[in-house]
Amino acid sequence: MFDIKSITIYPECRYRKNLDAGEYLFGENSLKEFFGKNVTLHTIVGKNGSGKSSLLDIMFRVVNNMGAVLCKQETREAADRVRYARHIFADIEYNNGIGYKLCVRDTLLWIESSEDVYWLSDSTLKSKALDVDVEYLSSLLKQRYDDAHFHDYSDMRPQERKSDVAKMLFYTVATNYSMLGFQSADYDDEDGGE
Repeated sequence: MFDIKSITIYPECRYRKNLDAGEYLFGENSLKEFFGKNVTLHTIVGKNGSGKSSLLDIMFRVVNNMGAVLCKQETREAADRVRYARHIFADIEYNNGIGYKLCVRDTLLWIESSEDVYWLSDSTLKSKALDVDVEYLSSLLKQRYDDAHFHDYSDMRPQERKSDVAKMLFYTVATNYSMLGFQSADYDDEDGGE
């Protein structure tokens, strides 16, 4: 069953707005399979302006970037090309039977598990990385995971690589109900003086 464990946002992330850098933990889901097999529900609650939408925006951009890497060489009818979102510095830790962490540092993208790391950024993305020492980061990952467990998947053209990566991912449907919180009384002083 898929479960988001945490989202870590780094200070360099341009889309934080008023959200502090740090780790945002998701609570344990006690409603296992309540909504159906392999379906989980997470909610984010808080005061207006506390960063709920910013947290979701960053999560969507991380997932979007994963899609942009997977679909880079594909032509899709009736859909725009998936564009990579720059200036994201965040990790999503999740479990879909195995614990994974999807990591983004601007144009650098990889997936970690307890035993393996899958490097996904090709040479074009690596050359555009800002404020990140690409060689240092990749050597750090190679030190943490020996050669047998460091997988260079920067070329996503082989279908089996896409399949391998897709098995590590998750599907999400998110709804932002912030507009449903509209209270007309909050805007009484903006009605033109009537």
